[in-house]
Amino acid sequence: MKYIAVIFGMGLFIQASTPNPELFFTRNIIQTNHFYSLYESGNTQILDNGVRKLTDFYKDLYVIPKPKKADSYRLIKQMGRIVDEHQEHVLVRLPEFFVKNVSSILHSDGFGCGSLVHLNGEPITPQKPNTWNTLLSNNEPDRFQEYLDELSIENIKNKVIQISKRSTRLHSTIQGELFSTSLAKQYQTLVDESGRTDITVSKINHGSITRQKSVVVRIEGSENPEKIVILGSHLDSIARRLKLFSDSISPGADDNASGTASNFEIFRTLLALDFQPKYTIEIHAYAAEEVGLKGSGDIARQYKKQKKDVLAMLQLDMTLFRSESKDTIWFIRNKTTKRLTDTMITLAKAYLDNVQIKEGSLKFASSDHASWFNAGYPAVFPSENPKDYNPNIHTRKDTVNTKGISWTQAHRFAELGLLYILKFSGE
Repeated sequence: MKYIAVIFGMGLFIQASTPNPELFFTRNIIQTNHFYSLYESGNTQILDNGVRKLTDFYKDLYVIPKPKKADSYRLIKQMGRIVDEHQEHVLVRLPEFFVKNVSSILHSDGFGCGSLVHLNGEPITPQKPNTWNTLLSNNEPDRFQEYLDELSIENIKNKVIQISKRSTRLHSTIQGELFSTSLAKQYQTLVDESGRTDITVSKINHGSITRQKSVVVRIEGSENPEKIVILGSHLDSIARRLKLFSDSISPGADDNASGTASNFEIFRTLLALDFQPKYTIEIHAYAAEEVGLKGSGDIARQYKKQKKDVLAMLQLDMTLFRSESKDTIWFIRNKTTKRLTDTMITLAKAYLDNVQIKEGSLKFASSDHASWFNAGYPAVFPSENPKDYNPNIHTRKDTVNTKGISWTQAHRFAELGLLYILKFSGE
């Protein structure tokens, strides 16, 4: 691979044997017309000169935070090939077999979910000006409360319990594949019972990226169906596997049966009250989030290629664990759209009772909203405390019996997701 590494302001310049660099790190984010930005986080940016077509070059290329522990870095070097390293990040080629192990090592090293990112070669697209009205007015529909009243905390609880009874939903396993099929059937059952003909349920095949399929539920807009509002979650789970044959059980109650169950209940509520949106609503359940945002990355890339008009995207991921004395919704400020986030904060404060609203950032971790943000679409990510999240995720202890579980908090997140749909789908 041809590359150079550049760290500006520190006098360090590392060049490979080839005089024709294709890919490089830079410590400071810079603006250039000669390179495409593939990845940006904090002070790190990865650029590509764009001379190469999307081939197998990116098939096994990942960026990860630089491990804090020497033993962790040693294990990763044994599993993959380090292409380049930097003060905060490492570029590494990983065989698919070891991706879940590296994800586990990073989590055990103190990095959160989504810190392992698969580079697919797609350039980051700058955010476009929003076309929707973000301000709340005195004439917001009175039906908002009617929908909130219909949303059932018991249904969310029962669905989380049902999902997390599975031993694993790992994307590379038959169990993970079967769960996406089961979830699609459960959505289809609700559609069939409603008698609606404007709703489709699809399983998205990601080819060689993952055997697990994503699920997309589409409610066609009545006036402007080309405009799309997306509500997302990820359907896979993963276990920390620091050794080849270590524990693979991953019930994933908080991460992320909580978000998947909430979105399912939001959909049921919309059908129960025969909601007819002006704009198209899509509820997404993504495959393979835990190993590099692969499912959402593939879908966002296709939407961008097809020039689909996505008005907004909200991701629900980890909503069940409460680290504070009161239910709290944290709005993540990086890899999200400021105007959309501000609007959702205003909406939450106007309609949600008995919940704290706070703001924070994720240094390395992320979720599927980042795939849409990088594709140039407006994205918002409410989640649990980014600095004090559930310590049991990615283990067999991520169950509904874990200390700190709050069903009322999960219900508040579901209410927020429902408000988002009502606000932005143009009722």
